[in-house]
Amino acid sequence: MTNRRMIAGNIFEDDFIGSLSWFERLLWIGIFGAVADDQGRFLDAPALVRSKVFLFDAKVHDDMIEQALCKLVTGHKVIRYEANGKRLVQIAKWWIYQTPSWASPSKYPPPDGWVDRIKYHSTGNKIIKLHWDDLGGLHSQLHSGIEEGEGEGEGEGEGEGEGEAEAPPPDRPNIFTLYEQNIGILTPMISEELIETEKEFPADWIEKAIKEATKNNVRNWKYCRAILDRWKKDGIGGDKRASIPEPVDRLSVARRVLGINVNE
Repeated sequence: MTNRRMIAGNIFEDDFIGSLSWFERLLWIGIFGAVADDQGRFLDAPALVRSKVFLFDAKVHDDMIEQALCKLVTGHKVIRYEANGKRLVQIAKWWIYQTPSWASPSKYPPPDGWVDRIKYHSTGNKIIKLHWDDLGGLHSQLHSGIEEGEGEGEGEGEGEGEGEAEAPPPDRPNIFTLYEQNIGILTPMISEELIETEKEFPADWIEKAIKEATKNNVRNWKYCRAILDRWKKDGIGGDKRASIPEPVDRLSVARRVLGINVNE
């Protein structure tokens, strides 16, 4: 497990986190820093969690941990599940909260539908990668497998100088890769904004907006967003024919095809 974790600067602006007690907020931060592995996963054992986060607090009991975990489940912050006869916990937005340079595989299986992002050093100066260029979590679009590399070349973070053989890049980089390559370092807040933007705009628009910002040497996400909002209103390049098409009401179309009066 890595020694560093990212804690978002706006963590206490979250309505749900703000509704928690002091103890529950500290537990939530402690889960990130002392309990979860590199995939945001840990054993669902209140005694274990207590021993890692509240080692010096004799007044903290296992039932307090259990009640706090239940609250985090209701707030959709963590996922409780069972696999291979073990009770486990997964931090639900782990890959939105964390953007590490390396991430070891978990010794526990993930929940159904979850995609781990793995990158670690193996024997013989090899770097093992699995789904590293994907979003990870429950929102991933899979397009990569395991790659191994060795020999000379530039590294990243730890093990700099060790070789890495990259797989061929996908036809279109995902939004996180585009942002890091052109704008700057991802933060949890920016990551959430990018995910919401993907729901509103076509992928090629986002890519063009980021490249436009880079071309103008304005490496700022608010500038990219302003470009997208302008294009949504006026069309790309002022051509309203290139605006985002209105969503199709499939029910109305079906009714017209079948000759059903919509007002009936």
